[in-house]
Amino acid sequence: MKSLSVASVLRFALIGLALALAIDLGRGAQSSWSRLVMARETMEITTVSTQLFNAFQNVRLDRGNTYRELMSDKTGITPLTERLRTAGNAGYVGAIVALKAASIPERDTLVAELEANHTRLLALQAETNTAMAGAKTQARIDLAARWQAEMTSQIESLTKLSESLGLRIKLRDPVVDTLLAVKDAALDARNNAGDATLLISNATSGVKLPADAASKFYLSLGAARAALKDVRGVLRGLPISTGLEAALADLDRHYSGKDFQDKQLRQFQALSASEKPPLDTAQWGEAYLAALGSIAKVATEALAQAEFHAATEASAARRDFFVQSGLLALGILFAGAMLFVVGRRVITPLAVLRERMEQLAIGRLDIEAPYTERSDEIGALGQTMALFRANMEEAERLRGARADQERDAAAARRREMLALADQFDHAVGQTVAVVSDAAHQLQTAAQVLSSTAERTSQQSMAVAAASEQASANVASVAGATEELASSVTEIARRVEVSSTIARAAVREIDETNSRVAGLGQAADRVGSIVTLIEDIASKTNLLALNATIEAARAGAAGKGFAVVAAEVKQLADQTTKATGDIGAQIQAMQSASLGAAEAITGIGETIQRMNDIAGDVAAAVDGQGQATAEIARNVSEAAQGTSDVSGNIAGVTEAAAHASKASADVLASASHLSRQASALSAQVADFLARVRAA
Repeated sequence: MKSLSVASVLRFALIGLALALAIDLGRGAQSSWSRLVMARETMEITTVSTQLFNAFQNVRLDRGNTYRELMSDKTGITPLTERLRTAGNAGYVGAIVALKAASIPERDTLVAELEANHTRLLALQAETNTAMAGAKTQARIDLAARWQAEMTSQIESLTKLSESLGLRIKLRDPVVDTLLAVKDAALDARNNAGDATLLISNATSGVKLPADAASKFYLSLGAARAALKDVRGVLRGLPISTGLEAALADLDRHYSGKDFQDKQLRQFQALSASEKPPLDTAQWGEAYLAALGSIAKVATEALAQAEFHAATEASAARRDFFVQSGLLALGILFAGAMLFVVGRRVITPLAVLRERMEQLAIGRLDIEAPYTERSDEIGALGQTMALFRANMEEAERLRGARADQERDAAAARRREMLALADQFDHAVGQTVAVVSDAAHQLQTAAQVLSSTAERTSQQSMAVAAASEQASANVASVAGATEELASSVTEIARRVEVSSTIARAAVREIDETNSRVAGLGQAADRVGSIVTLIEDIASKTNLLALNATIEAARAGAAGKGFAVVAAEVKQLADQTTKATGDIGAQIQAMQSASLGAAEAITGIGETIQRMNDIAGDVAAAVDGQGQATAEIARNVSEAAQGTSDVSGNIAGVTEAAAHASKASADVLASASHLSRQASALSAQVADFLARVRAA
């Protein structure tokens, strides 16, 4: 049910209501048609029954009347016989015509049977007419017996047909049932009264009464009275027609009244006593025919009222059928009109509104809202759609304005980020460049310092070797003091060599001292650079802190900036730590360089003294002999001096080793600082690229 559209629900509802209305009106029309069919059939059957009763009562009367005439000596057909036969044949013809017009299923069979009976009746009537034209013969007597048997068969056939037709309409209409019951009771009274009068009529015409005539007479008379009593009992409470009311009055006057009953009783009693009856055949015939006619008239009027009632019911049923059929047609037309109107006024507009709303839902704001001019619910929906469209247009306008504002804000934020990136690039980039340049300078100075320390170490080793050689020479001089006298030339030569070596040592010591002084100056420059790097690192740390603050202000867009700022701060901290280590190493190197410079100065002074001593030795070669003791003393001092030189040279070598180690540490720190500066530069460049791309 959830998948059904409103249009489908409306169609189904209207179709369902139309079907319900059509079914209800159709059932009413069907009921009216059934009533019409039954009322028409009832009317047809009552019409046929009326004609059958007319035929029945006249045939019954003609049966006895013609029988008596055939048995008498009379010739010719009496007027009574002619009248009875005319009325009876008219009843047959009327019944056949009415039966042919009826809609009874077995109509054709009944018509054929009734026509066959009537044909036999006409033939037998013609035969009796011929017989009555001549004198009484045995053939005439035989014809009378055959006539009575055939007429009895005709009466039974008429009775059976009337009863079968009555059963077809029994219990359909209580009024018709009551009137048919009146007819049956009147017919029963007519038969019993006819049996009683037949005994009297036969005896009056000369036919001997049967032995049980009295019992038959009184039984028939009692049965007739009981049947008439039933007629009045059945009619009690039923509105009766004027004709039936007049028939009942005639019944009371001609049959139930004291006059006819006395005539009938005196006539029977006289005949039973074989006395002359009070009335002759004609008089008696006139009396009993009027009496039996009054009974038959009750049945006829009952049938007439039943026929009239059936016709009235048929007319009412026909009217109801036409009314119901008209209502059904009007209902169908109304349902069709409602379907058309609802389809045109509701379903089609709903479909249009749905299609327009779907177009509006996908963003087509150029769709016009339909039916806004209508004042009903469809118009309200159209006006609501127009309001939706106006709201969507306003929302679209606000969305566009908001998008423009967001684009402007994004552009402004981007400009701010680019400006901040440029500012950061300008500040940090310069700082990183200065740090990188300082690192390169520190690396160069460390390389120079390392080279100087290495050369100092090499020269110290050379001085040590020379000092050892001088010490050995002094030892040789000391050992050869005893040979001094004999080898002055050799001494002079060796003193000259010693002097040369001493001078060379003095030169090397001066050069070493100069280089150590240069090492101190380089260490001072490195210290200045380290101080500069510390300042740069401090500024970088401050800039990183500012960058972190700006990134926090930028929100989600500054998260990457904050990460890079944190990394820059970390690098600045590492740079500060590295410069601290470098400063400590430089201070150690300066201390070592100062010690080396002092040792080298002492060595220079010692070598200078040794050179002076060697000069004195050379000057005093000529007075060697006299100055042997002085030479020994001087040699001893020279030995002591060479020992001091060796010790100082060892200190210089150790200081040079410390300086070389310090310079190596400085070089390593400078290289690390250079790598850190390169990494910082790369990260800053990547950070700025991401910031500019954001």
